Amino acid sequence: MVIPESSKSTENSIKSLSEVISTFDVIEDFASSSHLFMKRDESLMPADAVVEVIDPTFDDGDGIEALIDFGSLGLEPHGLLCKDNKYRAGIIRLQLDKPYSEVDAKLTLTFDEKSPFYSGDGSEMCEFKGSILISRVSEKELKLHCGELILTLEDENPVTIIADLSITCISDSGVGIVDDELDFDGKLEINTPDEKLTLSIIEPLQKDYELSCAQYIKAGIIDVELEKSISEIAIDFDPDGDNTCDQTVGITVNGRAFRYSY
Repeated sequence: MVIPESSKSTENSIKSLSEVISTFDVIEDFASSSHLFMKRDESLMPADAVVEVIDPTFDDGDGIEALIDFGSLGLEPHGLLCKDNKYRAGIIRLQLDKPYSEVDAKLTLTFDEKSPFYSGDGSEMCEFKGSILISRVSEKELKLHCGELILTLEDENPVTIIADLSITCISDSGVGIVDDELDFDGKLEINTPDEKLTLSIIEPLQKDYELSCAQYIKAGIIDVELEKSISEIAIDFDPDGDNTCDQTVGITVNGRAFRYSY
């Protein structure tokens, strides 16, 4: 089958979305299973990741601050292998204004240009620059916002991500994110040097955080709108309807369907 030309940007947008969500995963797990950002065993974090606590107390009025250092990219496979089978390298700065369990708590993730963060499969790594804001709406709901997050996939031009996602806990197994189930809803705008894509989640993206499944989006449907195109594009993360934990999605472009592994 000849793959429609417009699918290339759609495929890259799937990778970008996946990396944003997987970065949320490891930080959400870390923050929700930590006391003053000190690691516990129930975590996706690898043992070799270094946590440096810069400000350990809320008492001074400016919140808690810490750095998570996954080390250098190094040789392939690049970075540290985490328990969700994702590889990560570089540094994330975390700033939390109040205890993470409290409504209206705001957790800011910063990816500095001088020491960027990377996430990927150990071969192809995605570079992050900019910031992500995670806000607590309720015990079961979080909001994720990106203003100008810049992602660079290997051999591709940088893209700017503007995102507003609502994240709902469907099943909570206790401390941390392992064995939880979450739904993701909302919209992402992905700006490339040549075009703008708007990804609207029309059926919530489902993730199951059993360790063997944690890196995958199990189900959900996204509508894709290209600013300079009238093509009708949809992404189905469960094209066979069996909730399998894999990287296969169904992409439909103007009625033509094909499979893609992200």
